[in-house]
Parts: sequence; structure tokens; C-alpha cells
Amino acid sequence: MIELKDGVAVVTGAASGIGLGMARAFASEGMRLVLADIEPDALARAAHSLTADGAEVITERVDVADATFELNHLLYTPLLFSTGRANITVSM
Repeated sequence: MIELKDGVAVVTGAASGIGLGMARAFASEGMRLVLADIEPDALARAAHSLTADGAEVITERVDVADATFELNHLLYTPLLFSTGRANITVSM
């Protein structure tokens, strides 16, 4: 079994639906989260809800449909958590 506790999950489409559900599941396993979505207000609400439940969260407003979007930017964001890498990356 893979140990998820203290790992970092990067989730796009994380402000609602399946992306938010996955973020909640990762948080329940003790993972720290990088949440990305195009909708800033919904992203802020999702982050607030998750942090209220004890999760460590960083948010990034991104449009993954934009041709100039680079996933590498999100993959380096976990460095803010001092881990040096993302353990799980999910793009919804």
C-alpha cells in the first residue's frame, strides 16, 4: 500500500465535482494539497472548507484549456510545502 500521509497531491478542476471530491479524499489521508481551477471564487470556497477540516492547501487559478498553460508550474508549487515533489497529480 502506498503511504499518502504528508505527501502532496496536485489536483486541477479542484473547486467542485470530482476534483473537489478527490481533494477531500487525499486530505482525509493526510496529504497536503495544491488545488487548481479556473473559477477563483469556487476555488477559494473549496480551500476554505478543506483548511477548516485541517488540510494544508495552496491554490492556483489556472485555465488548463489555455494553450500557454504549463503543468510544470503546478508541479513545482509543492516546493512551497518543502517536499520537493508531487506524489499524486490529477487533472480533471
